[in-house]
Amino acid sequence: MVKKIRLSAKDRPKALGIDLNNVTFVQDGQPIDIQIVSSFNDPVKEANNFNSTLKTVASVSNEHTPEFIGNNEIFHYIPYSEGLKETFKVQDLVPRKKDSKNYLRYEIFEKSQRHDALRDLKKFIPINTFINFESIVHLVADELITNACLSQKCSIPPVRLKYVETEESVWLQVKDHAGTITPQVIFDYLGRGLNNLFCENKKRGAGLGLIFIYYHTTSLIIDIDPGRYTKFYVELKKLKRDKIYYQTPKKFHLFYKKENKMADREFDVTIDTKGDSKTFNFSGAINEDFTFGGLLDGEAKKYVFDLEKVSLLNSCGIREWIKFVGSLPKDSEIEYHHCPTVVVLQMNMVKGFLSENAKVISFYAPYYDEETDEEVKVLLKSEQIIDSNYFGFNDLNP
Repeated sequence: MVKKIRLSAKDRPKALGIDLNNVTFVQDGQPIDIQIVSSFNDPVKEANNFNSTLKTVASVSNEHTPEFIGNNEIFHYIPYSEGLKETFKVQDLVPRKKDSKNYLRYEIFEKSQRHDALRDLKKFIPINTFINFESIVHLVADELITNACLSQKCSIPPVRLKYVETEESVWLQVKDHAGTITPQVIFDYLGRGLNNLFCENKKRGAGLGLIFIYYHTTSLIIDIDPGRYTKFYVELKKLKRDKIYYQTPKKFHLFYKKENKMADREFDVTIDTKGDSKTFNFSGAINEDFTFGGLLDGEAKKYVFDLEKVSLLNSCGIREWIKFVGSLPKDSEIEYHHCPTVVVLQMNMVKGFLSENAKVISFYAPYYDEETDEEVKVLLKSEQIIDSNYFGFNDLNP
């Protein structure tokens, strides 16, 4: 993929070692993919100058400061030598379990358990590095775990810690299930830099953890899904001297999933009629605003409900839905297709949700992917379930 980058007139592409086959140079003022800066003193373009609203900046020099990232609100900051090769997906930036030399996974239900996790982690830290490497790994892990535990108001699900060692580096991943941190908070804390640090006067935390984590790592990746989780991935390169370690250019990546606005959750439906069959494609929220009066235009022998894009089904929505289904002809066939988890849960709980003439044809089930430490949705057909009672579909006739 060819990247669009901007260089000022004084820069010389060949002197920088830029492969001209992989980039397209554009004039100042045109949309760009990546901006290359000579040092942290160079101004960074505003977000609306980038093809993406997420600023991607590659540094030519070895200078790297948290102030530069924070003050310019940069989402992707990378050394130039690797800058134009990045794909900017979390899974492409971090090592997999299958590629590791050593691997540890730990679940922390209470803050007090962090000491057990750190003790077990110490057994895995390689010794063929500089003297303070073990202390640095211990400090970074402690900051990550402490911050994650403070973010969660509930201990279930637990804070998850992963340790992955490759030939070149040690990686730590810590995940909380709060998702309360925001990009602006990250930029505000990084903007303090390393020369203007002060402890915050607050009940929990001192406001220094993020700076410590940034300073003591060689790569920092933050992945946020608001209200669901925050993941920190940090890399600590296995080098022989601490001076070289701290002079190594840092990579910084921030991934943020914007929360849906209420307008995106409004209810909508399209109807497709073929012969004696009507197909309803529902999307959005089925709640107290759900009305079905305009949907019953003539009768049909078969009603197909495609619910794949339904994002919410609350108690009032269930009440209206049962009224809607109850108004359909009793001798008609009803099929449910692509049922999301939010609908399946209500099917299992609420008596009368599924009428006697209804069949669930397909539904999404959550499965856990150990490789990515995430839940994934898998579309299943009811006929694939041998023991239907396991999923609560004891009233169905698939």
